[in-house]
Amino acid sequence: MALYVYMFNESMQNKAYCNTDGDFLLCPQLGTLDIQTEMGMLYVQPGEICVIQRGVRFAVRMVEGESACRGYITEVCHAIDRITIRPCLVLVVGTD
Repeated sequence: MALYVYMFNESMQNKAYCNTDGDFLLCPQLGTLDIQTEMGMLYVQPGEICVIQRGVRFAVRMVEGESACRGYITEVCHAIDRITIRPCLVLVVGTD
């Protein structure tokens, strides 16, 4: 298990990230995240969490009007079979 702090002030343009080591648990503290995955879009506000499973490609955008985003990422490696994750948000599939 690893814990990261993230901070950014610009959206990912024409780029995506894929973590093949473990699952990400994103916890925004400041700013709202607009996350696009292979399976659809997620809108994550401070006080909510988002789980992105290992091997899923995703891009993170800032919501219009935000100047910066900050929060925490917990990476769970090799132990995900011991954790029960229950979905909290409905995934809305969008097409470009």
